[in-house]
Amino acid sequence: MKKLITVLLLAALVLTSAFAYSNQQKIYSVDSGIYKAMETLYIMAGKAMPSSSGPWSEAELQLMLARIDRSSLSEAAQKYYDYISAEITSEPKRQYGDNFAMQFGFEIAIEGYFHTDSDNFTQNEDWFHNYADRQKFLNFTFETWPTDNFYGYFEFSLANGIILMDGSGNNELYQNTMSINIPVMNSLLFLGEDLFNGFDWSFPKRAFVAAGGEHWSLMAGRDKLSWGGGETGNMMFSDSFPLHTMVRFNTFFNAFKYSIVGTVYPFSAAPQGQFTSMDGYKALVAHRLEFNLCKEKVGLIINEACMFWSNPAIGQDFSIAQINPFGFMHNEYIANNANSLLVFEANYTPLAGLNIYGQLAVDEFRGPGEPKENPSAFGFLAGVKGAFAAGSGIMTGSLEFAKTDPYLFLRGLHYYGGPSYGNEKVGYGYDAIYRSFVMGNSVVYSRQFVTYTYGNDLILFDGRVNYEKAGIFKVGFEAMYMKHGSMDVSSPWGKYDGSQTDETPEVSTPTTYNVFDSNDYTIGTAANNYADGVLIQTHAIEQRIVLSLTGEYFVDGCFSLNLAADYLIIKNKGNVADNNASDLQLTFGLKYSI
Repeated sequence: MKKLITVLLLAALVLTSAFAYSNQQKIYSVDSGIYKAMETLYIMAGKAMPSSSGPWSEAELQLMLARIDRSSLSEAAQKYYDYISAEITSEPKRQYGDNFAMQFGFEIAIEGYFHTDSDNFTQNEDWFHNYADRQKFLNFTFETWPTDNFYGYFEFSLANGIILMDGSGNNELYQNTMSINIPVMNSLLFLGEDLFNGFDWSFPKRAFVAAGGEHWSLMAGRDKLSWGGGETGNMMFSDSFPLHTMVRFNTFFNAFKYSIVGTVYPFSAAPQGQFTSMDGYKALVAHRLEFNLCKEKVGLIINEACMFWSNPAIGQDFSIAQINPFGFMHNEYIANNANSLLVFEANYTPLAGLNIYGQLAVDEFRGPGEPKENPSAFGFLAGVKGAFAAGSGIMTGSLEFAKTDPYLFLRGLHYYGGPSYGNEKVGYGYDAIYRSFVMGNSVVYSRQFVTYTYGNDLILFDGRVNYEKAGIFKVGFEAMYMKHGSMDVSSPWGKYDGSQTDETPEVSTPTTYNVFDSNDYTIGTAANNYADGVLIQTHAIEQRIVLSLTGEYFVDGCFSLNLAADYLIIKNKGNVADNNASDLQLTFGLKYSI
Protein backbone atom coordinates (compact mmCIF):
# COMPACT_ATOMS: atom_id res chain seq x y z
CA MET A 1 0.00 0.00 0.00
CA LYS A 2 2.81 2.38 0.89
CA LYS A 3 4.46 1.65 -2.45
CA LEU A 4 1.22 2.38 -4.26
CA ILE A 5 0.81 5.67 -2.39
CA THR A 6 4.41 6.58 -3.18
CA VAL A 7 3.91 5.81 -6.88
CA LEU A 8 0.68 7.86 -6.97
CA LEU A 9 2.37 10.80 -5.24
CA LEU A 10 5.27 10.70 -7.67
CA ALA A 11 2.87 10.49 -10.60
CA ALA A 12 0.90 13.46 -9.24
CA LEU A 13 4.13 15.42 -8.83
CA VAL A 14 5.17 14.69 -12.41
CA LEU A 15 1.73 15.62 -13.76
CA THR A 16 1.65 18.81 -11.68
CA SER A 17 5.07 19.78 -13.00
CA ALA A 18 3.93 19.07 -16.54
CA PHE A 19 0.82 21.21 -16.15
CA ALA A 20 2.83 23.94 -14.43
CA TYR A 21 5.02 24.46 -17.49
CA SER A 22 2.60 23.61 -20.28
CA ASN A 23 2.07 27.31 -21.08
CA GLN A 24 4.02 28.08 -24.28
CA GLN A 25 2.67 31.57 -24.96
CA LYS A 26 5.80 33.53 -24.02
CA ILE A 27 6.69 36.05 -26.75
CA TYR A 28 10.32 36.26 -27.89
CA SER A 29 11.42 39.66 -29.18
CA VAL A 30 13.03 40.10 -32.58
CA ASP A 31 16.05 41.45 -30.62
CA SER A 32 16.49 38.25 -28.63
CA GLY A 33 18.73 36.55 -31.20
CA ILE A 34 16.88 33.26 -30.85
CA TYR A 35 15.42 33.44 -34.36
CA LYS A 36 18.82 34.06 -35.93
CA ALA A 37 20.06 30.92 -34.16
CA MET A 38 17.04 28.97 -35.42
CA GLU A 39 17.64 30.21 -38.96
CA THR A 40 21.28 29.07 -38.76
CA LEU A 41 20.18 25.64 -37.54
CA TYR A 42 17.75 25.29 -40.46
CA ILE A 43 20.37 26.20 -43.04
CA MET A 44 22.83 23.68 -41.55
CA ALA A 45 20.06 21.04 -41.70
CA GLY A 46 19.48 21.77 -45.41
CA LYS A 47 16.02 23.30 -44.97
CA ALA A 48 14.49 26.55 -46.20
CA MET A 49 14.46 29.33 -43.63
CA PRO A 50 11.72 29.00 -40.98
CA SER A 51 9.01 31.62 -40.61
CA SER A 52 10.70 35.03 -40.40
CA SER A 53 7.70 37.06 -39.19
CA GLY A 54 8.51 38.02 -35.62
CA PRO A 55 8.05 38.33 -32.74
CA TRP A 56 7.42 34.65 -32.10
CA SER A 57 5.64 32.68 -29.40
CA GLU A 58 7.36 29.81 -27.62
CA ALA A 59 4.81 27.43 -29.16
CA GLU A 60 5.83 28.51 -32.67
CA LEU A 61 9.55 28.23 -31.93
CA GLN A 62 9.04 24.78 -30.42
CA LEU A 63 7.20 23.72 -33.57
CA MET A 64 10.13 24.99 -35.65
CA LEU A 65 12.62 23.03 -33.55
CA ALA A 66 10.53 19.85 -33.76
CA ARG A 67 11.01 19.83 -37.55
CA ILE A 68 14.78 19.36 -37.16
CA ASP A 69 16.15 15.81 -36.85
CA ARG A 70 18.83 16.26 -34.19
CA SER A 71 20.49 12.93 -34.98
CA SER A 72 21.23 14.06 -38.54
CA LEU A 73 23.35 17.00 -37.36
CA SER A 74 27.08 17.18 -36.67
CA GLU A 75 28.30 17.16 -33.09
CA ALA A 76 28.75 20.96 -33.01
CA ALA A 77 25.33 21.47 -34.61
CA GLN A 78 23.75 19.13 -32.03
CA LYS A 79 25.17 21.29 -29.26
CA TYR A 80 23.71 24.31 -31.04
CA TYR A 81 20.37 22.49 -31.20
CA ASP A 82 20.53 21.85 -27.43
CA TYR A 83 21.38 25.50 -26.78
CA ILE A 84 18.31 26.67 -28.75
CA SER A 85 16.12 24.09 -27.03
CA ALA A 86 17.16 25.38 -23.61
CA GLU A 87 16.61 29.02 -24.63
CA ILE A 88 13.02 28.47 -25.77
CA THR A 89 11.91 26.39 -22.80
CA SER A 90 10.57 28.91 -20.31
CA GLU A 91 10.16 27.75 -16.73
CA PRO A 92 8.81 30.49 -14.43
CA LYS A 93 10.67 30.82 -11.15
CA ARG A 94 7.55 31.47 -9.11
CA GLN A 95 4.73 28.99 -9.53
CA TYR A 96 1.39 29.44 -7.77
CA GLY A 97 -0.63 26.27 -8.16
CA ASP A 98 -1.08 24.62 -11.53
CA ASN A 99 -2.46 27.53 -13.49
CA PHE A 100 -0.57 30.69 -12.56
CA ALA A 101 3.09 31.68 -12.58
CA MET A 102 5.06 34.90 -12.63
CA GLN A 103 8.65 36.02 -12.82
CA PHE A 104 10.60 39.21 -12.13
CA GLY A 105 13.79 40.07 -13.99
CA PHE A 106 16.52 42.67 -13.63
CA GLU A 107 19.27 43.87 -15.97
CA ILE A 108 21.98 46.45 -15.47
CA ALA A 109 24.22 47.49 -18.35
CA ILE A 110 27.02 50.05 -18.29
CA GLU A 111 27.96 51.05 -21.80
CA GLY A 112 30.34 53.71 -23.06
CA TYR A 113 30.59 55.40 -26.48
CA PHE A 114 33.64 57.01 -28.06
CA HIS A 115 34.27 58.48 -31.49
CA THR A 116 36.97 60.54 -33.16
CA ASP A 117 35.02 63.07 -35.26
CA SER A 118 32.75 65.18 -33.08
CA ASP A 119 32.31 67.85 -35.78
CA ASN A 120 30.66 65.85 -38.57
CA PHE A 121 29.07 62.93 -36.69
CA THR A 122 26.70 64.69 -34.32
CA GLN A 123 23.31 63.03 -34.75
CA ASN A 124 21.75 59.68 -33.97
CA GLU A 125 21.72 58.65 -37.64
CA ASP A 126 25.46 59.40 -37.92
CA TRP A 127 26.28 56.42 -35.69
CA PHE A 128 26.34 52.91 -37.13
CA HIS A 129 25.32 51.52 -33.72
CA ASN A 130 22.84 54.17 -32.64
CA TYR A 131 19.86 54.66 -30.33
CA ALA A 132 18.09 51.49 -31.48
CA ASP A 133 21.16 49.38 -30.64
CA ARG A 134 22.25 50.94 -27.35
CA GLN A 135 21.73 49.17 -24.04
CA LYS A 136 19.36 50.39 -21.34
CA PHE A 137 21.14 51.30 -18.09
CA LEU A 138 18.53 49.59 -15.88
CA ASN A 139 15.71 47.35 -17.01
CA PHE A 140 13.14 45.72 -14.74
CA THR A 141 10.84 43.10 -16.27
CA PHE A 142 7.69 41.34 -15.13
CA GLU A 143 6.25 38.26 -16.81
CA THR A 144 3.12 36.33 -15.97
CA TRP A 145 1.67 33.03 -17.19
CA PRO A 146 -2.02 32.79 -16.16
CA THR A 147 -3.44 29.38 -17.17
CA ASP A 148 -2.10 27.53 -20.20
CA ASN A 149 -3.19 30.06 -22.80
CA PHE A 150 -2.18 33.53 -21.59
CA TYR A 151 1.06 35.47 -21.16
CA GLY A 152 1.84 39.02 -20.08
CA TYR A 153 5.01 41.10 -20.22
CA PHE A 154 5.96 44.53 -18.90
CA GLU A 155 9.28 46.32 -18.60
CA PHE A 156 10.33 49.46 -16.74
CA SER A 157 13.61 50.96 -17.89
CA LEU A 158 15.97 53.79 -17.04
CA ALA A 159 17.82 54.75 -20.20
CA ASN A 160 19.02 57.64 -22.32
CA GLY A 161 16.43 59.36 -24.45
CA ILE A 162 17.01 59.81 -28.14
CA ILE A 163 18.47 63.28 -27.42
CA LEU A 164 20.22 65.25 -24.67
CA MET A 165 20.22 68.88 -25.78
CA ASP A 166 22.46 71.53 -24.29
CA GLY A 167 21.71 75.25 -24.27
CA SER A 168 23.19 75.66 -27.77
CA GLY A 169 21.01 73.01 -29.33
CA ASN A 170 23.73 70.37 -29.56
CA ASN A 171 22.83 66.73 -29.08
CA GLU A 172 25.36 65.67 -26.47
CA LEU A 173 24.65 61.94 -26.77
CA TYR A 174 26.24 61.73 -30.23
CA GLN A 175 28.37 64.83 -30.64
CA ASN A 176 30.78 64.52 -27.75
CA THR A 177 33.90 62.43 -28.03
CA MET A 178 32.84 60.34 -25.03
CA SER A 179 29.44 59.56 -23.49
CA ILE A 180 27.81 56.87 -21.40
CA ASN A 181 24.41 55.21 -21.14
CA ILE A 182 23.80 56.41 -17.55
CA PRO A 183 21.40 59.37 -17.94
CA VAL A 184 22.31 61.19 -14.72
CA MET A 185 26.02 60.88 -15.49
CA ASN A 186 25.54 62.41 -18.95
CA SER A 187 23.63 65.34 -17.48
CA LEU A 188 26.39 65.95 -14.93
CA LEU A 189 29.12 65.72 -17.56
CA PHE A 190 27.54 67.87 -20.25
CA LEU A 191 24.90 70.10 -18.66
CA GLY A 192 25.89 70.46 -15.04
CA GLU A 193 22.21 70.64 -14.09
CA ASP A 194 18.80 69.14 -14.93
CA LEU A 195 19.84 65.67 -13.83
CA PHE A 196 16.79 64.01 -15.32
CA ASN A 197 17.03 65.80 -18.66
CA GLY A 198 18.61 62.79 -20.34
CA PHE A 199 16.02 60.21 -19.27
CA ASP A 200 13.85 58.44 -21.82
CA TRP A 201 10.35 58.82 -20.41
CA SER A 202 8.81 56.81 -23.25
CA PHE A 203 8.90 53.49 -21.46
CA PRO A 204 7.70 50.83 -21.68
CA LYS A 205 9.19 49.88 -25.03
CA ARG A 206 7.85 46.33 -24.58
CA ALA A 207 4.53 45.75 -22.84
CA PHE A 208 1.73 43.49 -24.03
CA VAL A 209 -0.67 40.68 -23.31
CA ALA A 210 -0.80 37.53 -25.40
CA ALA A 211 -3.09 34.55 -25.75
CA GLY A 212 -2.53 31.44 -27.78
CA GLY A 213 -2.52 27.73 -28.27
CA GLU A 214 -0.52 25.05 -30.01
CA HIS A 215 -0.97 26.63 -33.45
CA TRP A 216 -2.03 30.24 -32.90
CA SER A 217 -1.04 33.43 -31.09
CA LEU A 218 -2.82 36.75 -30.45
CA MET A 219 -0.90 39.71 -29.05
CA ALA A 220 -1.82 43.31 -28.17
CA GLY A 221 0.59 45.98 -26.93
CA ARG A 222 4.03 47.32 -27.75
CA ASP A 223 6.95 45.50 -29.32
CA LYS A 224 9.18 45.53 -32.39
CA LEU A 225 8.30 43.89 -35.71
CA SER A 226 10.46 42.15 -38.29
CA TRP A 227 9.07 40.44 -41.40
CA GLY A 228 11.69 38.88 -43.63
CA GLY A 229 15.08 37.22 -43.62
CA GLY A 230 17.17 40.18 -44.82
CA GLU A 231 20.42 40.96 -43.03
CA THR A 232 20.39 44.76 -43.55
CA GLY A 233 16.60 45.10 -43.24
CA ASN A 234 13.39 44.02 -44.93
CA MET A 235 11.09 45.55 -47.52
CA MET A 236 7.99 45.18 -45.32
CA PHE A 237 9.02 45.51 -41.63
CA SER A 238 12.55 46.03 -40.27
CA ASP A 239 13.57 45.81 -36.62
CA SER A 240 15.23 49.25 -36.82
CA PHE A 241 11.97 51.06 -35.94
CA PRO A 242 11.98 51.39 -32.10
CA LEU A 243 8.45 50.11 -31.36
CA HIS A 244 4.99 49.43 -32.75
CA THR A 245 1.72 49.80 -30.85
CA MET A 246 -0.18 46.94 -32.37
CA VAL A 247 -2.60 44.06 -32.39
CA ARG A 248 -1.19 40.99 -34.08
CA PHE A 249 -2.54 37.52 -34.84
CA ASN A 250 -0.90 34.54 -36.48
CA THR A 251 -1.58 30.87 -36.97
CA PHE A 252 1.26 28.51 -37.83
CA PHE A 253 1.80 24.96 -39.05
CA ASN A 254 4.69 23.04 -40.56
CA ALA A 255 3.88 24.04 -44.14
CA PHE A 256 1.91 27.26 -43.70
CA LYS A 257 1.68 30.42 -41.60
CA TYR A 258 -0.72 33.34 -41.74
CA SER A 259 -0.13 36.67 -39.96
CA ILE A 260 -2.08 39.92 -39.73
CA VAL A 261 -1.08 43.03 -37.79
CA GLY A 262 -2.55 46.48 -37.26
CA THR A 263 -0.46 49.36 -35.88
CA VAL A 264 -1.10 53.04 -35.12
CA TYR A 265 1.41 55.93 -35.23
CA PRO A 266 1.33 59.68 -34.56
CA PHE A 267 0.83 61.48 -37.84
CA SER A 268 2.95 64.59 -38.12
CA ALA A 269 6.42 65.42 -36.94
CA ALA A 270 5.58 69.08 -36.39
CA PRO A 271 4.01 69.43 -32.91
CA GLN A 272 7.02 69.32 -30.59
CA GLY A 273 5.22 69.81 -27.29
CA GLN A 274 2.46 68.20 -25.26
CA PHE A 275 0.24 71.29 -25.52
CA THR A 276 -0.15 71.14 -29.30
CA SER A 277 -2.79 68.75 -30.53
CA MET A 278 -1.93 66.27 -33.26
CA ASP A 279 -4.02 66.23 -36.40
CA GLY A 280 -5.08 62.66 -37.00
CA TYR A 281 -2.88 59.59 -37.01
CA LYS A 282 -1.41 56.99 -39.34
CA ALA A 283 -2.66 53.41 -39.30
CA LEU A 284 -0.99 50.45 -40.98
CA VAL A 285 -2.60 47.07 -41.63
CA ALA A 286 -0.48 44.26 -43.07
CA HIS A 287 -0.98 40.57 -43.66
CA ARG A 288 1.37 37.77 -44.70
CA LEU A 289 1.09 34.28 -46.16
CA GLU A 290 4.06 31.90 -45.80
CA PHE A 291 4.38 28.55 -47.55
CA ASN A 292 6.97 25.81 -47.01
CA LEU A 293 7.25 23.72 -50.19
CA CYS A 294 9.31 21.10 -52.04
CA LYS A 295 10.18 18.92 -49.06
CA GLU A 296 11.05 22.00 -46.97
CA LYS A 297 13.60 23.25 -49.48
CA VAL A 298 11.65 26.29 -50.70
CA GLY A 299 9.91 29.10 -48.84
CA LEU A 300 7.44 31.41 -50.63
CA ILE A 301 5.95 34.45 -48.89
CA ILE A 302 3.42 37.11 -49.94
CA ASN A 303 3.06 40.33 -47.91
CA GLU A 304 0.55 43.11 -48.43
CA ALA A 305 0.04 46.29 -46.44
CA CYS A 306 -1.95 49.50 -46.55
CA MET A 307 -0.89 52.72 -44.80
CA PHE A 308 -3.62 55.26 -43.96
CA TRP A 309 -3.59 58.88 -43.00
CA SER A 310 -6.66 59.34 -40.86
CA ASN A 311 -7.95 62.79 -39.96
CA PRO A 312 -11.73 62.78 -39.31
CA ALA A 313 -11.71 66.59 -38.90
CA ILE A 314 -11.34 67.01 -42.66
CA GLY A 315 -13.18 63.87 -43.72
CA GLN A 316 -10.25 61.45 -43.93
CA ASP A 317 -10.61 58.24 -41.95
CA PHE A 318 -9.41 54.69 -41.72
CA SER A 319 -11.22 52.08 -43.80
CA ILE A 320 -12.20 48.94 -41.92
CA ALA A 321 -12.64 47.24 -45.30
CA GLN A 322 -8.92 46.52 -45.09
CA ILE A 323 -9.38 44.10 -42.20
CA ASN A 324 -9.99 41.05 -44.36
CA PRO A 325 -7.55 38.17 -43.75
CA PHE A 326 -7.71 36.97 -47.36
CA GLY A 327 -8.74 40.21 -49.04
CA PHE A 328 -6.71 42.26 -51.51
CA MET A 329 -5.97 45.59 -49.84
CA HIS A 330 -5.06 47.36 -53.07
CA ASN A 331 -8.68 47.08 -54.23
CA GLU A 332 -10.08 48.75 -51.11
CA TYR A 333 -7.83 51.74 -50.52
CA ILE A 334 -8.65 55.37 -51.33
CA ALA A 335 -5.82 57.12 -53.18
CA ASN A 336 -6.37 60.42 -51.38
CA ASN A 337 -5.30 59.10 -47.99
CA ALA A 338 -3.87 55.58 -48.37
CA ASN A 339 -1.08 53.65 -50.02
CA SER A 340 -0.83 49.90 -50.57
CA LEU A 341 2.42 47.95 -50.70
CA LEU A 342 3.06 44.44 -51.98
CA VAL A 343 6.19 42.43 -51.11
CA PHE A 344 7.13 39.01 -52.49
CA GLU A 345 9.77 36.88 -50.78
CA ALA A 346 11.41 33.58 -51.64
CA ASN A 347 14.27 31.50 -50.29
CA TYR A 348 15.80 28.21 -51.41
CA THR A 349 18.27 25.88 -49.69
CA PRO A 350 19.78 23.73 -52.47
CA LEU A 351 22.16 21.95 -50.11
CA ALA A 352 22.97 21.84 -46.42
CA GLY A 353 24.78 25.01 -45.38
CA LEU A 354 23.65 27.32 -48.21
CA ASN A 355 20.51 29.45 -48.62
CA ILE A 356 19.56 31.81 -51.46
CA TYR A 357 16.91 34.46 -50.77
CA GLY A 358 15.27 37.53 -52.24
CA GLN A 359 12.56 40.16 -51.75
CA LEU A 360 10.65 42.30 -54.27
CA ALA A 361 8.66 45.33 -53.11
CA VAL A 362 5.99 46.83 -55.39
CA ASP A 363 4.77 50.25 -54.28
CA GLU A 364 3.66 51.76 -57.58
CA PHE A 365 3.61 50.76 -61.25
CA ARG A 366 1.65 51.69 -64.34
CA GLY A 367 -0.73 49.08 -65.59
CA PRO A 368 -1.89 48.92 -69.21
CA GLY A 369 -3.97 51.98 -70.08
CA GLU A 370 -3.22 53.83 -66.83
CA PRO A 371 -2.16 57.50 -66.97
CA LYS A 372 1.47 58.37 -66.41
CA GLU A 373 1.00 60.54 -63.37
CA ASN A 374 2.39 57.92 -60.96
CA PRO A 375 6.07 56.94 -61.20
CA SER A 376 7.40 53.42 -60.81
CA ALA A 377 8.43 52.50 -57.28
CA PHE A 378 10.13 49.14 -56.68
CA GLY A 379 12.60 47.69 -54.22
CA PHE A 380 14.88 44.68 -54.60
CA LEU A 381 16.86 42.72 -52.02
CA ALA A 382 18.77 39.50 -52.72
CA GLY A 383 21.49 37.50 -51.08
CA VAL A 384 23.07 34.23 -50.03
CA LYS A 385 23.67 32.88 -46.53
CA GLY A 386 25.94 30.11 -45.36
CA ALA A 387 26.20 28.21 -42.08
CA PHE A 388 28.38 25.28 -41.06
CA ALA A 389 30.11 23.74 -38.06
CA ALA A 390 33.72 24.90 -37.62
CA GLY A 391 35.53 23.04 -34.87
CA SER A 392 33.40 23.24 -31.76
CA GLY A 393 31.61 26.40 -32.97
CA ILE A 394 29.38 27.63 -35.77
CA MET A 395 30.52 29.78 -38.71
CA THR A 396 27.97 31.89 -40.60
CA GLY A 397 28.23 34.40 -43.40
CA SER A 398 26.15 36.38 -45.90
CA LEU A 399 26.39 38.53 -49.03
CA GLU A 400 23.47 40.89 -49.70
CA PHE A 401 22.47 43.42 -52.35
CA ALA A 402 19.65 45.97 -52.10
CA LYS A 403 18.31 48.60 -54.49
CA THR A 404 15.36 50.90 -53.81
CA ASP A 405 13.74 53.33 -56.23
CA PRO A 406 13.62 57.05 -55.36
CA TYR A 407 9.80 57.04 -55.00
CA LEU A 408 9.63 53.79 -52.99
CA PHE A 409 7.82 54.07 -49.62
CA LEU A 410 6.93 57.72 -50.35
CA ARG A 411 3.40 58.87 -50.96
CA GLY A 412 1.50 62.12 -51.23
CA LEU A 413 2.81 63.39 -54.53
CA HIS A 414 -0.04 65.37 -56.15
CA TYR A 415 -2.67 63.73 -53.94
CA TYR A 416 -2.30 65.99 -50.94
CA GLY A 417 -5.19 68.09 -49.74
CA GLY A 418 -4.79 68.10 -45.99
CA PRO A 419 -2.90 70.31 -43.57
CA SER A 420 0.69 71.42 -43.86
CA TYR A 421 3.11 72.13 -41.03
CA GLY A 422 5.50 74.85 -42.07
CA ASN A 423 7.23 73.61 -45.22
CA GLU A 424 6.26 70.01 -44.58
CA LYS A 425 3.52 68.56 -46.74
CA VAL A 426 1.64 65.72 -45.15
CA GLY A 427 1.88 62.31 -46.73
CA TYR A 428 1.06 58.69 -46.12
CA GLY A 429 4.17 56.85 -47.13
CA TYR A 430 5.69 54.02 -45.13
CA ASP A 431 7.42 56.31 -42.68
CA ALA A 432 6.23 56.78 -39.11
CA ILE A 433 6.90 58.97 -36.13
CA TYR A 434 8.63 57.64 -33.05
CA ARG A 435 7.61 59.93 -30.15
CA SER A 436 10.13 60.30 -27.33
CA PHE A 437 9.23 62.15 -24.14
CA VAL A 438 12.02 64.12 -22.49
CA MET A 439 12.33 66.46 -19.51
CA GLY A 440 9.48 68.88 -18.90
CA ASN A 441 6.77 69.08 -21.53
CA SER A 442 8.96 68.38 -24.54
CA VAL A 443 8.18 65.69 -27.09
CA VAL A 444 10.81 64.73 -29.64
CA TYR A 445 9.69 63.28 -32.96
CA SER A 446 11.99 61.02 -34.96
CA ARG A 447 10.79 60.24 -38.48
CA GLN A 448 11.86 56.84 -39.78
CA PHE A 449 10.80 54.22 -42.29
CA VAL A 450 9.08 51.18 -40.79
CA THR A 451 10.07 49.28 -43.93
CA TYR A 452 13.66 48.98 -45.20
CA THR A 453 16.20 50.22 -42.64
CA TYR A 454 18.08 52.52 -45.01
CA GLY A 455 15.02 53.69 -46.92
CA ASN A 456 14.64 54.72 -50.57
CA ASP A 457 16.93 55.94 -53.35
CA LEU A 458 19.92 53.72 -52.60
CA ILE A 459 22.15 50.90 -53.80
CA LEU A 460 23.75 48.78 -51.08
CA PHE A 461 26.22 45.90 -50.85
CA ASP A 462 26.80 44.13 -47.55
CA GLY A 463 29.00 41.22 -46.47
CA ARG A 464 29.17 39.52 -43.06
CA VAL A 465 31.03 36.71 -41.39
CA ASN A 466 30.48 35.49 -37.82
CA TYR A 467 31.83 32.80 -35.54
CA GLU A 468 30.03 31.65 -32.40
CA LYS A 469 30.32 29.20 -29.55
CA ALA A 470 26.79 29.23 -28.22
CA GLY A 471 26.55 30.65 -24.72
CA ILE A 472 30.31 31.37 -24.57
CA PHE A 473 31.31 34.01 -27.13
CA LYS A 474 30.60 35.34 -30.61
CA VAL A 475 32.55 37.62 -32.94
CA GLY A 476 31.55 39.17 -36.24
CA PHE A 477 32.83 41.34 -39.07
CA GLU A 478 30.72 43.36 -41.51
CA ALA A 479 31.64 45.44 -44.56
CA MET A 480 29.01 47.65 -46.18
CA TYR A 481 29.06 49.99 -49.18
CA MET A 482 26.09 52.27 -49.93
CA LYS A 483 25.31 54.91 -52.53
CA HIS A 484 22.42 57.19 -51.52
CA GLY A 485 20.69 59.75 -53.72
CA SER A 486 19.10 63.05 -52.80
CA MET A 487 15.63 61.69 -51.90
CA ASP A 488 15.00 60.23 -48.45
CA VAL A 489 12.37 59.94 -45.72
CA SER A 490 12.20 63.72 -45.34
CA SER A 491 11.84 64.51 -49.04
CA PRO A 492 9.04 67.09 -49.51
CA TRP A 493 5.82 65.64 -50.84
CA GLY A 494 2.86 67.15 -52.61
CA LYS A 495 4.54 69.52 -55.02
CA TYR A 496 1.93 68.94 -57.73
CA ASP A 497 -1.38 70.73 -57.35
CA GLY A 498 -3.80 67.90 -58.13
CA SER A 499 -3.98 68.38 -61.88
CA GLN A 500 -3.68 65.31 -64.03
CA THR A 501 -0.13 65.55 -65.34
CA ASP A 502 0.97 63.64 -68.40
CA GLU A 503 3.93 62.19 -66.63
CA THR A 504 5.66 62.40 -63.28
CA PRO A 505 9.38 62.84 -64.01
CA GLU A 506 11.21 59.51 -63.95
CA VAL A 507 14.47 59.46 -62.03
CA SER A 508 16.79 56.55 -61.36
CA THR A 509 18.68 55.45 -58.26
CA PRO A 510 20.69 57.22 -57.00
CA THR A 511 19.20 60.61 -57.82
CA THR A 512 21.01 63.93 -58.01
CA TYR A 513 17.87 66.05 -57.47
CA ASN A 514 14.45 65.81 -55.84
CA VAL A 515 11.63 66.38 -58.32
CA PHE A 516 9.24 67.31 -55.49
CA ASP A 517 11.51 70.00 -54.06
CA SER A 518 10.89 73.35 -55.76
CA ASN A 519 14.48 74.35 -54.96
CA ASP A 520 15.70 71.50 -57.18
CA TYR A 521 13.08 71.16 -59.88
CA THR A 522 10.10 73.18 -61.14
CA ILE A 523 7.29 71.58 -63.13
CA GLY A 524 5.88 73.09 -66.29
CA THR A 525 2.68 75.09 -66.71
CA ALA A 526 -0.93 74.18 -67.40
CA ALA A 527 -0.39 75.18 -71.03
CA ASN A 528 1.91 72.23 -71.61
CA ASN A 529 -0.01 69.96 -69.22
CA TYR A 530 2.78 70.27 -66.65
CA ALA A 531 4.96 67.95 -68.72
CA ASP A 532 8.12 70.01 -69.21
CA GLY A 533 9.99 70.69 -66.02
CA VAL A 534 13.03 72.87 -65.32
CA LEU A 535 16.03 71.51 -63.40
CA ILE A 536 17.36 74.20 -61.06
CA GLN A 537 20.13 72.50 -59.11
CA THR A 538 21.69 69.08 -58.51
CA HIS A 539 23.34 67.40 -55.55
CA ALA A 540 26.19 64.95 -55.12
CA ILE A 541 25.63 61.26 -54.47
CA GLU A 542 26.58 60.24 -50.97
CA GLN A 543 28.88 57.21 -50.78
CA ARG A 544 29.38 55.39 -47.51
CA ILE A 545 31.75 52.61 -46.47
CA VAL A 546 31.34 50.93 -43.08
CA LEU A 547 33.73 48.39 -41.57
CA SER A 548 32.41 46.91 -38.33
CA LEU A 549 33.90 44.46 -35.84
CA THR A 550 31.71 43.19 -33.00
CA GLY A 551 32.24 40.78 -30.13
CA GLU A 552 30.44 39.48 -27.08
CA TYR A 553 31.76 37.24 -24.29
CA PHE A 554 29.54 35.48 -21.76
CA VAL A 555 31.37 35.11 -18.47
CA ASP A 556 28.56 32.99 -17.03
CA GLY A 557 24.81 32.74 -17.37
CA CYS A 558 24.31 36.26 -15.96
CA PHE A 559 27.35 38.37 -16.89
CA SER A 560 28.55 39.41 -20.36
CA LEU A 561 30.95 41.84 -22.04
CA ASN A 562 30.40 43.49 -25.45
CA LEU A 563 32.41 45.56 -27.92
CA ALA A 564 31.72 47.14 -31.30
CA ALA A 565 34.30 49.02 -33.37
CA ASP A 566 32.91 50.77 -36.46
CA TYR A 567 34.92 52.74 -38.99
CA LEU A 568 32.86 54.97 -41.30
CA ILE A 569 34.15 56.66 -44.46
CA ILE A 570 31.66 59.02 -46.12
CA LYS A 571 32.09 60.91 -49.37
CA ASN A 572 29.69 63.79 -50.12
CA LYS A 573 28.04 63.48 -46.71
CA GLY A 574 24.46 64.72 -46.79
CA ASN A 575 24.66 64.80 -50.62
CA VAL A 576 26.93 67.85 -50.42
CA ALA A 577 29.82 67.75 -52.87
CA ASP A 578 33.29 67.37 -51.33
CA ASN A 579 31.84 67.11 -47.83
CA ASN A 580 34.00 64.14 -46.90
CA ALA A 581 34.46 62.72 -43.42
CA SER A 582 35.50 59.60 -41.50
CA ASP A 583 34.90 58.45 -37.96
CA LEU A 584 36.01 55.63 -35.68
CA GLN A 585 33.13 54.75 -33.35
CA LEU A 586 33.55 52.47 -30.33
CA THR A 587 30.82 50.95 -28.18
CA PHE A 588 31.91 48.94 -25.16
CA GLY A 589 30.12 47.70 -22.08
CA LEU A 590 29.24 45.06 -19.55
CA LYS A 591 25.87 43.63 -18.60
CA TYR A 592 24.48 41.68 -15.66
CA SER A 593 21.05 40.08 -15.76
CA ILE A 594 19.01 37.81 -13.52
